[in-house]
Amino acid sequence: MHRSVQWLCRRCRWLVFLSRWYRIVRDRFRAPTDSFSQHGEDLLFAQLLEGADITGGVYIDVGANQPTHGSNTYRLYRQGLHGILIEPDDSNAQLLRRVRPKDIVIEAVVGATAGISRFCHHVFSVLSSLEVADMDVVRKTEYLPRVTVDNVVATTGVPWVYLLSVDTEGNDLEVLKGAERTLRRTFLVCVEANANRKKAKLTAYLERHGFELRETAAVNLIFQKVGGLDAVERGES
Repeated sequence: MHRSVQWLCRRCRWLVFLSRWYRIVRDRFRAPTDSFSQHGEDLLFAQLLEGADITGGVYIDVGANQPTHGSNTYRLYRQGLHGILIEPDDSNAQLLRRVRPKDIVIEAVVGATAGISRFCHHVFSVLSSLEVADMDVVRKTEYLPRVTVDNVVATTGVPWVYLLSVDTEGNDLEVLKGAERTLRRTFLVCVEANANRKKAKLTAYLERHGFELRETAAVNLIFQKVGGLDAVERGES
């Protein structure tokens, strides 16, 4: 069944786009208080942000993928907030611009340094990444500009970040290494760790930058700045 779905997604791209639009239309009719994340991460964000004035900050969604389905930031967007979406898949980036016009959409790869990276487009866009073990599931490869979070924040003039969500299929630590200045002005960080070794590395890195692990949702870890929003305002690391 899995192989047959892969074949269908590769040969009939119009079905993929149709399914994406179906999800978008369906999610627009859902209550803004519903969860749109894969494992309820957005509800955990809401609990950690409860009572805080976040209207002066933004969210940054690295590996934003689709506008609504499985999105860690669409619930915040539905509440009238906005931020920056970074997505290397061109088809998803186009959808993000159409469905979430108040957000800044950047079509690029994110890493520890700026440059150029080879990017593999998986038949399931959510699994696209810099490296894919099984090339049979790759639709195409191309070279894309690589940016750092710090560069994006400096260029767009972001005041502070209440949520940095990173989902890059194993490249999360490299993304954080390119966000050292941004982490000083960030309240919550959500990263993916699908192995204990990755979890240990991500936890150690974020602890060194003044964060503590607060919540876990499946393979996703949610960290909060030690000292709360006061520490964010002071730009502490």
